[in-house]
Amino acid sequence: MASQPSSVVLARFENFELNLRSGELRQNGIPLKLPPQPAKLLTLLVSRSGEIVTRHELAEEIWGVETFVDFEQGLNFAVRQIRTLLKDDPDHPRFLETLPKRGYRFIATVEHSSNPPRRKTNHPRSLLSPNPAAQSQNNHSDGFGASPWQSSSGFAQCSRSA
Repeated sequence: MASQPSSVVLARFENFELNLRSGELRQNGIPLKLPPQPAKLLTLLVSRSGEIVTRHELAEEIWGVETFVDFEQGLNFAVRQIRTLLKDDPDHPRFLETLPKRGYRFIATVEHSSNPPRRKTNHPRSLLSPNPAAQSQNNHSDGFGASPWQSSSGFAQCSRSA
């Protein structure tokens, strides 16, 4: 059984990137939701791309020999989840080929890399550093300006209507 060297971290295929250690799948740099079992399945198939991986091997790797579940139904469900995320048609597959009664084969061209994935921040740089122009407008040392509920004495004001 051929496997990738332990230094390989990423597998790229088309516009997808799979972290082989964490099972994290990204499309065009955007993380996709892939539950744990489908992530294990995809990782195993991608790491052995071009090879037939039998249903028996998949059951042992994903559920283990000690687990007693209806792995046929679980495996079929995991495959459907992967195909849905990859937008792969089982009748005309680009990624995941079914070999009836035998197993599956990952058929897309895979580029392996040992480079760790780059994390994209959700925060624009402008939110992480203060804006000097805005800070000079409010003339307060805390950078926030006066609260609309604060009087010039610093105590909160509230009005009650009777």
